[in-house]
Amino acid sequence: MERVDHDLYFKTAETELEFEKCYRLRYKVYCEEKRWLSPGDYPDGLERDEYDSKAAHVMAMDEDFNVIGIMRIIKECDHARLPYLGHPGIHGKKHEAANLAELSRFVVAATKNRHLVLKGLLRLVYLTSRRIGVDNWVYVSEPSLIRFINRYKYFFHPISTPAKYYGGFTLVAACDIADTEARWKANDMETWNFHWKEETMMI
Repeated sequence: MERVDHDLYFKTAETELEFEKCYRLRYKVYCEEKRWLSPGDYPDGLERDEYDSKAAHVMAMDEDFNVIGIMRIIKECDHARLPYLGHPGIHGKKHEAANLAELSRFVVAATKNRHLVLKGLLRLVYLTSRRIGVDNWVYVSEPSLIRFINRYKYFFHPISTPAKYYGGFTLVAACDIADTEARWKANDMETWNFHWKEETMMI
């Protein structure tokens, strides 16, 4: 699945090189910039874990094919336990929702087109989730980022208390995709058409 817009290129990672670019950006952000993970654990400069092999990886690239935005989609049915259950604020309580997936490793590099990168990346996360049978999301993040994503009409709500986790105070939020779609159709056809306008995507 691919989309080109304003000299930006959005697709799901498919090749070894594309996955490597995603892992390298994650290393730069999580190991070098935020220092949430130890660089010594990733001597090859690629940050990856046991969830990557079955996850869908969505990426945004600039006109030179540098990866400037990423997010991965981890389906609950592919794993015995999703990462969010390690968050202290959830107290190990599983979020009961059909066809659940966790969104994680959300990174957008500093760029003049950051708004368009965010918008396009979230759109492709939504389309990819629908394609692979995901109906609900959970996401661990700072409350301010959850509020920011909600401005893009993805209606996440907290399902945990905030707690110190991965270097800052974060919480677990959930989003029902069908409810989000219903709100688009009822109140915001511009957003609905943006997600499903056929000529803006290639499958």
